Amino acid sequence: MSRARPNGVIARIRHRRSCRGRQSRSVTPPPPVDPAIQAAHITRRGALLAAVLAALITATATGVGAYFAGRKEGVAAAQTVTVVQTVVSTATAPPSGSSDPAAPTRAANGGASLLDLNTVEEYGYFTVSLQKVDTKEYPRAVTAWLGACGKRGEQAFREYHLDRKYQRLQMKVGLSDGSKSGSSAEFRVLVDGQPVSSATTQVGLGQVRDVEVDVTNALRVRLEARFVGAGCFNDHQAGAAWIGLSLG
Repeated sequence: MSRARPNGVIARIRHRRSCRGRQSRSVTPPPPVDPAIQAAHITRRGALLAAVLAALITATATGVGAYFAGRKEGVAAAQTVTVVQTVVSTATAPPSGSSDPAAPTRAANGGASLLDLNTVEEYGYFTVSLQKVDTKEYPRAVTAWLGACGKRGEQAFREYHLDRKYQRLQMKVGLSDGSKSGSSAEFRVLVDGQPVSSATTQVGLGQVRDVEVDVTNALRVRLEARFVGAGCFNDHQAGAAWIGLSLG
């Protein structure tokens, strides 16, 4: 049979157990922080932040500078290209009276030229080029090369569509200075199939004639040339030239 413990003993036992529990639940406090180490951490963070800010500012300034520099270079390049294109266009543009048959033509008096109109019919060998007639050069003269043996070399004609828009046609006629000596040609103008007697003329080498034709309400006009020189040649050696061909 167990013996009862006195109250004082029991109280001491409980007190000891309570102290042991509090000791086991106690937490060791962290060691104190060295102020020097803490200051070093703060200094390092500040230096890192300053470096990041400096890098951002530098990058921003570089990007803005490159942007504006690129705009300036782009503008300068565009201006350079424009200048080059202008110079090339000016240098290569065919002048008025060019020997290029496809280039638009204006008459010497500023009016329309027959060469601006469509050719509706043609017979013979023609050129549209610079020709010298009686020592004077004429750009874009319409020349029919005559004189070869056979019918095709004896005559030539070209017909243009007037569209009833003009009242008169002015021109000069003559033989190219490159024609063979002794050659001559007869020039005629037909308006809607009818020959104009005042426009029929014969010229030889070194001669030029002025011709004016009334084409009021005319639909078409035909220029004709016929070789009338002595004999014939093995090739086309007489150049019958129409010069000016001004419409008004």
